[in-house]
Amino acid sequence: MRVFPRSCVAFLAVALFLTSRNARAVEPDPLLPADCQLVVGLRVRQLAEAALFKTHLAPLVKEIKPSENYLTLVLGALNIDPWTDIDVALLAGPALPEGDKTLLIFRGRFDLAKRKGADALAKDRLVSVRVHKEGERLVYEFKPKEADGSPAYLCFLDKETVVAARARALISEAIARADAKKPAPLAKPMLDLLAGVDGKATAWIAALATEPLKESLSGSGEAQRIADALQTMRGSVTVGDSLSVDGVIQSTNAKAAAEIRKFAEGVKGILILAAMNRDKQWGPVGADLLGTLKIANDKGTVSVKGQVTGEQIDKSIAAAKKKE
Repeated sequence: MRVFPRSCVAFLAVALFLTSRNARAVEPDPLLPADCQLVVGLRVRQLAEAALFKTHLAPLVKEIKPSENYLTLVLGALNIDPWTDIDVALLAGPALPEGDKTLLIFRGRFDLAKRKGADALAKDRLVSVRVHKEGERLVYEFKPKEADGSPAYLCFLDKETVVAARARALISEAIARADAKKPAPLAKPMLDLLAGVDGKATAWIAALATEPLKESLSGSGEAQRIADALQTMRGSVTVGDSLSVDGVIQSTNAKAAAEIRKFAEGVKGILILAAMNRDKQWGPVGADLLGTLKIANDKGTVSVKGQVTGEQIDKSIAAAKKKE
């Protein structure tokens, strides 16, 4: 059982892979690790309050039974409701997320009085719970049901900030940064990436194309050339009355950018067919969104933009229902 399931990160990466616009840039969180190569952000409250979400997605979310993964158990045990307590959730770490090197940062409003003690937490289906003191703060250590599972750590830095990680050292570093009131010096490539991400976006991603990431994407022929040419990826999804996607992939040269655009067009076609065949109601909606994506390349840059309105979604759903 993982604290940071790769499937979740993969889903976000695919959804945001080609997604950013130069509006007011997203502000780098002061708690981001200095060596982070990937930052994924989600404005939970903004999403929950978006008209499109309330109309179409909130009913579906209510029907979803929370999975028994480690993170949901820990948040539940500490009386943290993601939809009401968390404003922004951030994941930061290596370009290929690894549990013991990835930090979760939650910004919101947390009632510290509701925190449970170790004895109470141990009753919430978690095999082992320990509480450590680090200065004036409590660091919760959770161990999963599996005997060989590694622990996870969580700390309330204050009534507006919670951090979680699989490695206690990451928690200690976050505490030190919070106490010093001085952010870690992020590398210039990451600062440049974040400067290009729309600060009003509902969700965003900024990733450096490190060698491990390139190796995971590489293959033979075209795939290998594309992987070798990748430099950075940044993007955003904004949800309000409509849903828009906007992003950029930077490669080393114009030829590589053209290959990436061609590859992306092929993936787009496959995803449209898959969406249409997967779900009778939401398949057409997904296909419509994918159909709006405009993929272009200029020199070494590939850009992707698309938007679907609430009215278009209503029409797609109505059309799908008529076919039933």
